[in-house]
Amino acid sequence: MQIIKSKTVYTTRLCGNHQTHTIRDGNTNLKMLTILTQETLIKSIHMLKHQKTTGNQYHLDGHGFRIYCIDMSQISHVQLKEDIDYLINSMFTSCLHSVSSFINFILLAFGFKVLTVLPLAMLYVRARDKCGDPDFKETYLRDMLYKNNEINALFKEETIHVLDYDCEYDRGYPCPEKFPEFKNKFWQFFNTDTSMTTGYFKMADVETGAVMNLKFKTMPVPGKYRYQIGEPFYFYDLRAEITHNGQHKEVVLVDEKVALQKVRPFLLII
Repeated sequence: MQIIKSKTVYTTRLCGNHQTHTIRDGNTNLKMLTILTQETLIKSIHMLKHQKTTGNQYHLDGHGFRIYCIDMSQISHVQLKEDIDYLINSMFTSCLHSVSSFINFILLAFGFKVLTVLPLAMLYVRARDKCGDPDFKETYLRDMLYKNNEINALFKEETIHVLDYDCEYDRGYPCPEKFPEFKNKFWQFFNTDTSMTTGYFKMADVETGAVMNLKFKTMPVPGKYRYQIGEPFYFYDLRAEITHNGQHKEVVLVDEKVALQKVRPFLLII
């Protein structure tokens, strides 16, 4: 760092915990010394103005400095003090700029770390969710059953029992004519399946003796806002095959054709 005042040029550099100042007048080195504080430098200059020797070792307030060339008689003490004050203030400004830049780089580094961790978290969630079995709220399904009059007449909440259950993710892609959304090449790059499921419940009532084979299909559907999933296991096809007293009938709770006209699947990237 250089500061030019009149014909006098001051340069400074850090040396460990010290600062080395070089004072130049034209092309002549006037002084090079190591100081600890501004006060020490001022006292040193005041003493050097009366010196005419070179290459001597001096001590001031316990701090040593070496004089290489001395001719301070032409330098104003007041002017030099102002120059030194300006020099130290400039050093403080430079340090302040360095600290602010360092803080900005810390925030930038934190952002890059987030960008590194985010794909790893997505990979972990993808592996965790696809390795596990699909899990949906059975309470919502039972509520749909009891609201149907035909089923509610044969199956009561207190006497119904589950005999068998199965639910698996559908492999591959569905019919492109029925689900054209899954033709998306960007989505296919990240997915080999659709997060849609197919399963069944086998239930029986201990009082009426009725047996029901409840078949269902689910798919993820969008929510209120864009890029928001509303329900990951939405029943877009639900029908019950009931056998009672030797009679067989089918009750359609959710028709696939009607449901797909109202709700379309949500493409999950992860």
